[in-house]
Amino acid sequence: MSDKIVLSVAAGVSPLLAALLSDTVALVIPWLLVMLAAIAADLVAGIRKSLLLHVPVSLSTAFRETVGKVLVYTSFVMTACLMDVAMKGDANVAKWLCLIVAGVEVGSVISNILKPYGISLSLQSIIRMLARRSPLGLSDEETAEIVKEDKIDRIREREDKKWNRRRK
Repeated sequence: MSDKIVLSVAAGVSPLLAALLSDTVALVIPWLLVMLAAIAADLVAGIRKSLLLHVPVSLSTAFRETVGKVLVYTSFVMTACLMDVAMKGDANVAKWLCLIVAGVEVGSVISNILKPYGISLSLQSIIRMLARRSPLGLSDEETAEIVKEDKIDRIREREDKKWNRRRK
């Protein structure tokens, strides 16, 4: 008797799950392509940054970092798309969550492009820049964190330490 109940429940649930998964896959493919493009751009910008700063980077470390990003972002995008399909697309969950992640990657690309020129974008430096332009009345000494000549050496040291931990 219980076997018949299990089979009837499974027979009723299977088409619903198949429909849910097919809709999710249809929604997830474009967002995965966006994420892969953002990750590829970040990888290229990171390699360029390392070359300009003369920081040797282990290919296995760079590959591991990139694969880690691909796995995390893929699971994030799939979860967001599954939530969107389950909510029937009313809240556009997939769109907004994927755009947030893409925005984080764009910030990383911009940071990688600017670091060889001594411009270190961090949340703190962005807040200081905005504070300097706001009517808060902060002095230039308090807000002059964005471009300094010695920053290139500090960035180079930080990047060398980050990418070459095992060599030392």
